[in-house]
Amino acid sequence: MALDIEVLSKQDIKPSVPTPQHLKKYSISFLDHIAPRVFIPLIFYYTAIDKDKNNLKFDHLKKSLSEALTKFYPLASRFIDNAHVYCNDDGAHYVEARVDCNLKDIIRDPIPNELIKLLPLEVDDAAVDESLLGAVISHKLADGLSCVNFMTTWAPIARGEPNVPSPILDLVKLFPPLDISGFEDRIGILKENIICKRFVFDATKDMTQPTRFEAVLT
Repeated sequence: MALDIEVLSKQDIKPSVPTPQHLKKYSISFLDHIAPRVFIPLIFYYTAIDKDKNNLKFDHLKKSLSEALTKFYPLASRFIDNAHVYCNDDGAHYVEARVDCNLKDIIRDPIPNELIKLLPLEVDDAAVDESLLGAVISHKLADGLSCVNFMTTWAPIARGEPNVPSPILDLVKLFPPLDISGFEDRIGILKENIICKRFVFDATKDMTQPTRFEAVLT
C-alpha cells in the first residue's frame, strides 16, 4: 500500500562530545574502500506504550543518539574522498514523521519503494499505535555487523545503562589502503533485478519452539 507520510521535523544530531583533533581524519580500510556505494537499511517496529509522551520519547532518542555518535563518531562525519572521512561532527540526519496507516496494513501489502520512505534515522508514528525506527548507514563506513553493533550500543545508552563499551575503530590497521587506481567503482544493486517476496506462517499448537542454535542457523 502507498504510504502517506507527514514530516514533522528534520535536524542533524551531533555527537554529545566533540571529536578530538587527532581523530578528525578517519581512514577507511581497504575492504571499505572497494565496498559498493550502497546503504544498509534497518527498520525496527514497536508498539506504542504511552501515546501522550511521544515528544519526551523522541527527545530521549535524540539525546541518546547524540551520545552513541560520540562512540561511533565516523557516522556523524562526511567523506572528503573515497578513502578518508573528515570527522567534523556535522551530525547524523534525523527525521520525525507521522504515517497515516497501521503497521499490519504495511506488512500485508509491502511495497519496497514505499518502505524506503521510512529511512534514514527516521522515527515514525504509524497511526499513533505503533512506532517505527529506521536507520540507513553507508556501506563505505559499516557492514551489516557494524550496523547491528551501532544499534546495540545506542539501545543500552537509551536505557540509561552505565559503562557502555566503545567500538574499536581500527580496521584500517588490519586492512590498510592499497593502490587501486585501476579499480572501477561500478558495483551496485540493479533495481530491475530485485524481487520482493513475503512468507507468512500461521501459528499452530503442533509447532515447537526452535532452539537458540536453530534460530541463529536459520
